[in-house]
Amino acid sequence: MQLSDTYKGETATYWHLLKNLSDEVKLRLITLLSQSMTYKSKKKTKSDKETTKDFISKFYGAWEGDMTAEDIIHEIYSSRSCKDPISFVSCQS
Repeated sequence: MQLSDTYKGETATYWHLLKNLSDEVKLRLITLLSQSMTYKSKKKTKSDKETTKDFISKFYGAWEGDMTAEDIIHEIYSSRSCKDPISFVSCQS
């Protein structure tokens, strides 16, 4: 297998940084690199649609209560302490 010039350059750069490390450290790095490659191959990437479906299935039906949506909305509106909308326009003097 032929490596491209880019990979050869990157490999040489890392080799110059790592070649003087102890054998124990090199073996540990090999282990960590191998584990990172195995993890990526096992990890399944989900599409946005799958992620959304999983999220919905996780929380769908999570609310427990006897009130209907209309009852909840009515309770929210009726429990407000201020019924008038707040104006953020500055007052003119």
